[in-house]
Amino acid sequence: MLFVISSALFALQEGSAERIFNRSLRRAVESAMRRVAPKRIDAAISDAAAIDRAIKGVGEGDAWQAFIRLGLKLADGSKG
Repeated sequence: MLFVISSALFALQEGSAERIFNRSLRRAVESAMRRVAPKRIDAAISDAAAIDRAIKGVGEGDAWQAFIRLGLKLADGSKG
């Protein structure tokens, strides 16, 4: 799950969804490119890295709660 989210975040950061082969995910990333500010994408990548550390037991916090927070942050991803 984290791999898919991270891949989408890196595609957003690059500004290109060309490497995403799943059509529905590609459309979602293309839509997000129009509405999510680059600063928010960078923060989401940092959050995903923290989730990865929590999953591996070397980070702090509950990975599932962090997933929820990340999803909510991205759902509110306006450019403003």
